[in-house]
Amino acid sequence: MVNMALTKNFLKDRLTAQLRVYNLFENNSTKFLMYSGIRQFSGTNPQYRTVSLNLTYKFNTARSKYKGTGAGQDQKNRM
Repeated sequence: MVNMALTKNFLKDRLTAQLRVYNLFENNSTKFLMYSGIRQFSGTNPQYRTVSLNLTYKFNTARSKYKGTGAGQDQKNRM
């Protein structure tokens, strides 16, 4: 089975589009054999190609303005 995914970023990495294709060549299937008392069932369950599109938007991509600026250092020094 062959799966493929393509990803593209837009708007300075705030918007991400991802296109996925599962079972690209439609060559995957599930064969089954089931016993129920004296009966026997067999068959093939084909799995079809599936396509999905995911869109992700990041609202707050800016880092916190307080991160790593030494906030609270005076309190640490007092202790």
